[in-house]
Amino acid sequence: MKYSIGLILGVTFIACGDEPSAKQEVGTKEVTSSTPAKKDPVPVKSSGGQTVSESEYALLEPFLVDLREGIREFSENSVGVCRGQSKNCEEFMGLDAGTLPEGKFMVRADLQAPKLHPEGKWKVDFAVDCEVTKVSKNSTSNTTKSYSKSYEITHVNRTEHGYRLSPLYTITSPSTSGTHNCKWTITGQNLDKPVVWSGSYTIPAK
Repeated sequence: MKYSIGLILGVTFIACGDEPSAKQEVGTKEVTSSTPAKKDPVPVKSSGGQTVSESEYALLEPFLVDLREGIREFSENSVGVCRGQSKNCEEFMGLDAGTLPEGKFMVRADLQAPKLHPEGKWKVDFAVDCEVTKVSKNSTSNTTKSYSKSYEITHVNRTEHGYRLSPLYTITSPSTSGTHNCKWTITGQNLDKPVVWSGSYTIPAK
């Protein structure tokens, strides 16, 4: 199927394959005639003012629904802090994980993206900011620690898991450098409005 999808939506889209939730208003359908034999185009809102026929819209509608869903969690509890530092989540600790016990942890995301994507694919941004407090015998020091990275993801046809960004950030608790009070965000850059996951965790001092 080859349609000028880019003209309809105001952006060039490319069908993607199998590579390792905010809703968006992309277009609306307005039927101007109820006569079955009439093949007049159905107006669809787009930046270029282009239109498609009813039969074209029927084929494109599932893709539009998918685009409105945007980047989302592949399944429940697939974005957040987990015990372990591998591709799999050994134990889901939540978005706000509180004070972490002794062990190794990570922030991770298992995501699904729309089947169509802009040129350059779908972008996901990760950032973590920590306030570190170190108490010594005679003094207390406060410093900040930050990390950020951007990723490009595509739609995944697998049924067992999505596009895994795992680990996004590794954590070891407790810490010899002091108490870490950390906040993190994962931002999926959708066509209209970004979808944002945010959370926090605390690493106690050793």
